[in-house]
Amino acid sequence: MGQQSDLLHLTFPHSQVSSKLDPASLSKHYSSICATNTPTSSTPKLSQQQCESLYSTGLTTAADIQQKSVKASTLKARRAAAKELAEWMHSMHHVTGRTMLTAIPEDILVYFTQRLLPNHAGSNTAAGELIAAPGSLSGTKSHLATEYELLGCIGNWDPVSQTGNPMHSMQVRNMLKGYANHATELGYQKRGAVPLTQAEMHTMLSSMFQMLIKCTDQAEQLLLTRDGLLFSILWQTCYRGFNAGGVRLENIVLPIGGSSVPYLIPNRLQQGPFCTCCQTPPKIRKEGIV
Repeated sequence: MGQQSDLLHLTFPHSQVSSKLDPASLSKHYSSICATNTPTSSTPKLSQQQCESLYSTGLTTAADIQQKSVKASTLKARRAAAKELAEWMHSMHHVTGRTMLTAIPEDILVYFTQRLLPNHAGSNTAAGELIAAPGSLSGTKSHLATEYELLGCIGNWDPVSQTGNPMHSMQVRNMLKGYANHATELGYQKRGAVPLTQAEMHTMLSSMFQMLIKCTDQAEQLLLTRDGLLFSILWQTCYRGFNAGGVRLENIVLPIGGSSVPYLIPNRLQQGPFCTCCQTPPKIRKEGIV
């Protein structure tokens, strides 16, 4: 025990050692043991101009790559939302004295009610009135929240320090919930996506089948077969697309019985897009969906 005590006194500054062993000193010491030993490099230091050039080029390149983390359409929509808010805040600057970067949640609420919602009214209510869909407001809020994070406004809005992301505030969250109820009271009904017609589905499967018979790569053939199978199942069962990856073979029950998928596999002998010998749609057994 005496030797260990001496080692600790050699490792830590004397002022940091106590009878209880200071937790911060122990943590720092352990980190230094685990970290990679990096001796002073002999690489010559770059000039200030060279460093500035490298950082400028490197950050610009990184930003270009980072933008590809989302779809081009999403990036375009986010930029449009940010531009519209920035222009509105600029038009109000002589009164508020604030810009988009310094906007507070109350600015966002006024922008929503006086600019965004009136300018994006494109959904019919039961009374024939045009209003902005709640999903449109929610999407804009999401785009602006991301834009504020990129501008350095991180975390929930703090009303005391007036810092954080104004989109992540109680006011904006309640606005979205309230508008969804408001739109419902006006008779707004959410409409789902228009499904493919049977003719459109056959056209797509026929095109996939033509690609399949011309394909020589076995892996590509298997992928086309898989995709055709999933498209067929989803269309005939009206099952949700985001569950397609969790559908297993045992979940698919054909009208002929059993758990197999023969009539959805491309049939080269019949030269048809996908064999349709059974006219009754298959069913999805939801138990076991992952």
